Amino acid sequence: MNLFVKPADGNSEERRLLEPGASDRVVSDWTRDGRYLIYFEGTSAGALDIFALPLQGNQKPFPVIATPFFDTNGVVSPDGKWIAYNSNPTGRAEIYVSRFPQGTGKWQVSAGGGDLPRWKQNNQLFFVAPDHTIMRAEVSTKDGGFQSSTPVPLFRSNVSNLSSSFPLDLSSDGKRFLHQQFQRTGLNAHGHRHQLEIRAEEKVALMDEPRRLHATRNTVS
Repeated sequence: MNLFVKPADGNSEERRLLEPGASDRVVSDWTRDGRYLIYFEGTSAGALDIFALPLQGNQKPFPVIATPFFDTNGVVSPDGKWIAYNSNPTGRAEIYVSRFPQGTGKWQVSAGGGDLPRWKQNNQLFFVAPDHTIMRAEVSTKDGGFQSSTPVPLFRSNVSNLSSSFPLDLSSDGKRFLHQQFQRTGLNAHGHRHQLEIRAEEKVALMDEPRRLHATRNTVS
């Protein structure tokens, strides 16, 4: 896969952002100020690194998180000063935070595994635990440092594919999660048939069970 951009109004053609590389590039974020596209790709050493592609100026990508491990799913805080991401230096994916765009510092947020971090404003981080529970951690960046609370569970999700970059997301107001869910509905010629259901869940800021607001379905094989 490679990276392209196209105006949402459809008035012009798509434009390639980067020349083809040796590895697929997977986008995980577009910063809220519109300045950077965040993606990760494989290295010749077999690791995965996180890059930022400036969408202004020279538009030359630069590494933000580059380690011998699998660094993926980088998302930048709304104020543009921090990046949360997955990394597995312990052998298990956990949630970490570093400064953006420097990539300096490294603070672990999750305990017991975590995937797919999402920011709510600048003071909360959500992520998915290995058992698909949505977790929340309070964060503080006072005086340029970083601190996070012990994560607490919110509710059990039905996220189907954590290997996808966007199996779930948090609305900009922080009140709803949107997530994918596959449901087997029958058999096709290959023995499989699923529905892809997009659900919106509210009350993510509370400990209550979420209420399904709506669902849209597409049948996939």
